[in-house]
Amino acid sequence: MTLDEAREVIAPQVQLQGPYSHNILSILLRKAAKEHGYRAADALVDEFELTALFGIPKRGNRP
Repeated sequence: MTLDEAREVIAPQVQLQGPYSHNILSILLRKAAKEHGYRAADALVDEFELTALFGIPKRGNRP
């Protein structure tokens, strides 16, 4: 999954803020971190303000 594909999944979940959005986003961010590194996943958290909206933390300075 590219980061652009991840953004395409994240954007509707942010707008929907449904009961399963947090779970969907957490799984997606784990996949992004595995494929692109924690910094890329943290950038998505910042870009979509996922900490403020869903309480999803950044993972820090892991590789």
